[in-house]
Amino acid sequence: MKKVFLTGASSGIGSAITHALLKRGYEIWGTSRDPARLPQHRNFHPVQIDLRHQTEIDGAFLRSLHAAGHFDVVINNGGSGHFGAAEFLSISEMADQFQVFFFAQVRLMQLALAEMRPRDSGLIINVTSLAERLPVEDGWADVVISNGVINLCADKKTAFAEIYRVLRPGGRLQFADIANGKPVPESAIRDIDLWTA
Repeated sequence: MKKVFLTGASSGIGSAITHALLKRGYEIWGTSRDPARLPQHRNFHPVQIDLRHQTEIDGAFLRSLHAAGHFDVVINNGGSGHFGAAEFLSISEMADQFQVFFFAQVRLMQLALAEMRPRDSGLIINVTSLAERLPVEDGWADVVISNGVINLCADKKTAFAEIYRVLRPGGRLQFADIANGKPVPESAIRDIDLWTA
């Protein structure tokens, strides 16, 4: 039976992952800020953690690891969102977003790798999406960023139509989906206008 540590297991993508993996017989240590929102299942172990608080991460992961013995997969999926204009975000709200979507994920990767590397086995998956309520409204986003997703879409015309639909007038598209087989000149890497539309 594969053992999985999954952040953000109580809603959205995390909830869907939880149910899919439980159906396949996996054992999951799933996290949420509110454990009452987590599923009850014999192969599901609820873990309370608030990824905004760096001090909670090590303890929650290491207690789960001790109980599991090892993790075959660690899925960084936990998130939070601010839906609205970016100029209304306070500095503390921005710091929370960086903590949840960057620093917490990096720390969990460090902890997971420390356990996986000696076994020469394990998989880490990072999910960075906060749109758990789909579809989002027309003109919802100031910026759409894709890091490889457009290359994975078979129907690029539909993908770009959806991006156009959700962008506000004057919004920007930024993507890193280019695979041209040639080195990109340093001057092009630093020119943001070449990478955004």
